[in-house]
Amino acid sequence: INEVKLAISHTEPDAPLSLIIQNLLQPIIFWTLKPLYNFLKIGKTGLYLCRKLKLLPTVVNQQEKNCSGNIPSYNLANSLAKIALNQWQKLNRFQKHRQTICAIYEKELQQNPSFGELSLLTYPVIVKNPKNIFKKTQKSDIILDDWYSQPIAPKDADQKACQYQAGLAPNAEAICSKLITLPTHIGISPKDANNIIQCLKSG
Repeated sequence: INEVKLAISHTEPDAPLSLIIQNLLQPIIFWTLKPLYNFLKIGKTGLYLCRKLKLLPTVVNQQEKNCSGNIPSYNLANSLAKIALNQWQKLNRFQKHRQTICAIYEKELQQNPSFGELSLLTYPVIVKNPKNIFKKTQKSDIILDDWYSQPIAPKDADQKACQYQAGLAPNAEAICSKLITLPTHIGISPKDANNIIQCLKSG
């Protein structure tokens, strides 16, 4: 046991205190600002300011976007490990919820027959005009993700550094230009899923 503990403690350095605080603040900030995201842009502005003030951790750091250098990794702090353990204990409930939401999407949209019984992180859908859909869902206080709008993500990633150039994968580019991903997380209720579906059908 002592040898295992020693190996674990020497595998990665401890995370900086600032990074630990950012990760602890993230759920609190999102829980507070998400309901206000489209209300007078209070939530959207608040999240922007929190990122500028470095109160939130970055999803993808600049090194990853530039495909340069070693990406730093750290030992998981005890406080964050406790949160992870708490989430792990809810995994079955989360999976069943995602499966339920995926089934609702598939029943109405019928785009991915093999996905209807899965607990997907997001549910991919091909639409004619993604921009129109985003505008309509924003008015309904629904936040959709446009992460997969291009083969190499996020949008500000250095395409050249990632050894990608326009036209290299035409099929992927064509799909990405019409692709949106629908949320399935625990914060999306069946009613929300049906509202999203209506936005898609009217778009």
